[in-house]
Amino acid sequence: MGFPARRSAGKDVPFCTGFAALRGVTCRLLLGVLLLLLAGPGGRLSPGLADVSGETPFEANASSGADILSGDAGERGSIRLLFVGDIMVHAPQLEAAKRVTPSRKEEGGKGETVYDFAPFFAEVRSLLRSADLAAGNLETTLGDPRKGYRGYPSFNSPDSLAEALRDAGFDLLFTANNHCLDSGASGLVRTLHALASADLCSTGTFAAEASRDIPCIVERGGIAVGFLAYTYGTNGIPVPSDRPWLVNLLDETLVSADVAALRKETDLLVVAFHVGNEYARHPSAAQRRFVSLALRNGADIVVGSHPHVLQRVFVSRDVSPVSGERETPLSADRMTVVAYSLGNFVSFQRTVPRDTGAVLGIDAARDDDGVVRIRRVFTVPTWVQAARRKEGREIRILPLLDTLARLDAGEKPRISSAEEKRMRAALAEALEALTGKKTPLPPEEGVWVLWQRREKLYPTPSP
Repeated sequence: MGFPARRSAGKDVPFCTGFAALRGVTCRLLLGVLLLLLAGPGGRLSPGLADVSGETPFEANASSGADILSGDAGERGSIRLLFVGDIMVHAPQLEAAKRVTPSRKEEGGKGETVYDFAPFFAEVRSLLRSADLAAGNLETTLGDPRKGYRGYPSFNSPDSLAEALRDAGFDLLFTANNHCLDSGASGLVRTLHALASADLCSTGTFAAEASRDIPCIVERGGIAVGFLAYTYGTNGIPVPSDRPWLVNLLDETLVSADVAALRKETDLLVVAFHVGNEYARHPSAAQRRFVSLALRNGADIVVGSHPHVLQRVFVSRDVSPVSGERETPLSADRMTVVAYSLGNFVSFQRTVPRDTGAVLGIDAARDDDGVVRIRRVFTVPTWVQAARRKEGREIRILPLLDTLARLDAGEKPRISSAEEKRMRAALAEALEALTGKKTPLPPEEGVWVLWQRREKLYPTPSP
């Protein structure tokens, strides 16, 4: 598929500190500028907190053949964001990635064992790299290799996974999830070191107390995007009492303070919540409460993980201005996007519908009144292929719309008839899960457009 390559023109010169010293990611960590308000543990949900106000499903406003993936992305004053769900590494994935280098075999040695995850992402690499920024939930640790690599229930993966993710096009990873302490507190810290070494930003877990108070802000094309991430828990592994700042745990007071504070420093604010009921098709009460809380305090985009299946995407209009907009007029006609769960981006959960995920795309741009507004919301449903080959197991993330279009055109991209049948069923399942509808959306450039603005708002007044 002809997704455009990641553009370099107009990108800001990187300025980063600490673990975020990144090549190609403008992650403005503003030391001392923003002190996030910390709350004590155990904050309970207010029982009367309502669900998302004015929540409505997407509007299928397709653009009559517009080139969706080569629109505003990369231009000054515009940004394209892509989000994926859970990035997991189960034992069969370790097996598929395992290689023994041939050079030492030829010398009579046993060969060096390496892990190559790049083939997992080959079919979605051009899609991910078409964005100005791509982010996902890293649901494994890059802990001490001396403890051995392992999958469920206590994940520990090779550092080469981080390199593969960076090469695939990822810029930022959410690390607050129920598996972030699978390799202990030292493994959590080592994971952050490994990500930084691969030039990847991260948020949600922190290697030092001071890091918790430094906002994660990524700037592209003159647009500042802030990121926050939280998890409901850590699988019963306690966060060390002397280091409560290691993990952002869901707490109503903490989330409210963080979102309201970071709102003042950003044009767009993204909040990632790792919460919900595993394998549930519909959002839980806790998911809805925290989404409502984030939106009320100024979040523009909320992405969810943990259910491991797709759940609804909502595009809602919020006409209430958010106080403290960053050096701009108060934002009227504000659109917000909520993706309750983007499912599994890559895993070895093979039962239906856990083998299906989605990439969420959001285009935004600065209007003539100086306010950055969301202009387009689209999604790319994906499916994980896990095939047995003569040379071993092959795992690939396949973009469903594009791959099925190739099959319909007579191509044979290493997909069996049984896999094709499953993919067509997965596409129908993804449509209903994401939109609540069964009527197919017309694909445009390999994506489904869920909503887009018909015309530019707030033109410059005539003199």
